[in-house]
Amino acid sequence: MRNQKIRFFDLIKSNSLIFGFLLILIFLTTSCATWYNSSLSNLPDYQKKQIYAQDKLECNDYANAESKGYCNSLAQTAADSNNALVKINAVTGCLAQQNLLFTECMKAKGWQTKKKEQNGSNEVNKCFNYLKSQNYQLALQAGKNAVELYPNSEGAHGCLGITYTKLGYFDLSIKELKTAEKLTNSKDDLGIIYAYIGDDYNKLGDLNNALLYFDRELEIERDLNNQKGESNAINNIAGVYEKQGDNNKAVEYYKKAIELDQKAGDYRGTAHDMLNLGNTYTDLKNFSEAEYYLTQGLEMVKKLGDKEWEALGYTAFGKLYLVQNQKGLAKEYFTKAYNLFKEIGNNNDAQKVYEKYLKQ
Repeated sequence: MRNQKIRFFDLIKSNSLIFGFLLILIFLTTSCATWYNSSLSNLPDYQKKQIYAQDKLECNDYANAESKGYCNSLAQTAADSNNALVKINAVTGCLAQQNLLFTECMKAKGWQTKKKEQNGSNEVNKCFNYLKSQNYQLALQAGKNAVELYPNSEGAHGCLGITYTKLGYFDLSIKELKTAEKLTNSKDDLGIIYAYIGDDYNKLGDLNNALLYFDRELEIERDLNNQKGESNAINNIAGVYEKQGDNNKAVEYYKKAIELDQKAGDYRGTAHDMLNLGNTYTDLKNFSEAEYYLTQGLEMVKKLGDKEWEALGYTAFGKLYLVQNQKGLAKEYFTKAYNLFKEIGNNNDAQKVYEKYLKQ
């Protein structure tokens, strides 16, 4: 036994090239995994593991299939020879070919995933930029592209969901936003997601679910000590009370929202709160307060260049004049609202204004 061991190690030593090649194989396998993981550096760990496991399986199958003929040829050569070196060379040669094919495959997979991630990220950025500029049709296309390229991105599903909200496709929005909810653990992101899901349910007339999600939004924003987010949630809850016909409670909540937004220095939030409060005063037939808050809010959103809320302000003024039987002024403001909604691609709200107030 002792002599056999010596002969074996002498064999390895006599062919240092084989021994070195085995070390290279180990190094290549390790470096391949390191390179692959670095190519997915922007992904969460659980997504890296899922993608790596799938790619590894596919690349193993590819390497085995592609090297089969070569390995069979080496195996036949080894079988026909009594020389130990020939047999070892056959094994290491087959392993080397398989490892080379596997490494090339994994690098290609990693590059493709990274490229896909970069493209997906670019489309997500485009989507949010289009949303910010209120170009909803372009945001829709970018959002769809982002989801297709990067299906595990919370940002892709979130942006597409918000775009659907803006375009009036509320059921589709809820679906995308609930997908985004599952893909994030960020409280900041969840607060935004719950706000939009609540808004979707609110616009669908499902006030119980709307209130459920707005309450979730409020709880998260208070946990984060985010006055701006808390104000937004309170504003949303006020809107549900307004729809339920409890206008006095709605006024109470809108005033709380204004106070919080002013403390936080949130000019845009304050403007939205004022328009909402003015609209509620119209419902209460307190026309002087309604006109005061609507005027303040409309001037503020116009300064901001917020065309969506400017259109909502024109709609609110139209309602104020309509209930006071000033039909000429009402039509003028409803027409302004309709045209502006159409300009920004919000055909859903444009159609609502037309059907309810402009259609003869």
